[in-house]
Amino acid sequence: MKIVYIIHSLGVGGAETIVSEYLLKLKEFGCDVFLIQFYSSNSFLEKNLRKKYVTIYTLIPSRTETIFSKIKCFIDLNYTLKYKLKKYIKIVNPDIVHFHTAFKDIDFCTLNEYKTFFTFHTDVNRMFFYEKKFYKHLDKAVNKGISIVAITEKVKSDARGYFPNADIVKIYNGLDIREIQNNTMDKVKYMRKINIPSDAFVVGHVGRFHKVKNHEKVISVFEEIHKRLDNSYLILVGGGDQNRQYEIERLVKTKGLSDCVIFLGEQKEATKIMSIFDVFIFPSYKEGFPLVLIEAQAHNIRSIVSAAVPDDVLINDNCISLDIKEEDKMWAEYALSDYCIKRNRNINEVDIDNIIMQHINYYRRKL
Repeated sequence: MKIVYIIHSLGVGGAETIVSEYLLKLKEFGCDVFLIQFYSSNSFLEKNLRKKYVTIYTLIPSRTETIFSKIKCFIDLNYTLKYKLKKYIKIVNPDIVHFHTAFKDIDFCTLNEYKTFFTFHTDVNRMFFYEKKFYKHLDKAVNKGISIVAITEKVKSDARGYFPNADIVKIYNGLDIREIQNNTMDKVKYMRKINIPSDAFVVGHVGRFHKVKNHEKVISVFEEIHKRLDNSYLILVGGGDQNRQYEIERLVKTKGLSDCVIFLGEQKEATKIMSIFDVFIFPSYKEGFPLVLIEAQAHNIRSIVSAAVPDDVLINDNCISLDIKEEDKMWAEYALSDYCIKRNRNINEVDIDNIIMQHINYYRRKL
């Protein structure tokens, strides 16, 4: 089976990680895989795919700061991209075309000769709020036969509300659970490296610096934890908006927590670093299918998360959901308690092998 994935770029993010991991796993399962990206971010995800001999087509050349380059990029994005994409789909001549990005001309590139799919990697209503024109084009693509993959039950239900006649299937995002569990950090050694006492209680958060991640709540909850455990430290992993990070750094300084809050920035081994956490705090305002929470649960880290996280992602008994409006003291108390909820679920539900087989079976059903 020949499969081409389409994405805007392979910058570091949840959907980008999924695309990268799925391509490699599909290849491992014997599929012939290709990636078409609109532009190159030259990220470690992209470099890893090239290293593993995945063919990548890039539609827009590297941009520079010259006026000519900016004008050409604008023309490419707004006028010529759909023609280039259609051309490269035909060059690859795949059995399956799978969009992992909200491409506004998706209907133009939904071709009768190829079975085409689109995955909602985020909340449907949120996507259509920010990508208002995309709904109209996806609706046309649905009428042309595109199939939809929804990553949670809510996403499936919301998508059904917009596209009542579409073929929609729920398939969770998947990760290599065994690889995560086997890839841990030597806790004492790493804590020594970042100047944390070996007996410290480690509170962790992984996420880009963006308002939706609600770092203010992370800091205020940690402040309450630190009042109860003076040997507690907070590790923040993630890049993103530099100005946003400066805001959080100032907040930490204002609260007098600078000596016990560590900003690690973007880390290639973020998943491995998570294995040293004693508790994971995740108070996002909005989430689709947060892979970082799957990683935390694969490491069996106690996780206190906001109610914005879909129930589909709450797997372990020690993963507790709270409203972000609840007091910081309550969040801290749950973080330090042994309270659990019996969920009768298994983390292997989202193992990548199981998830990839669901995709392959869905593809086969449409061929």
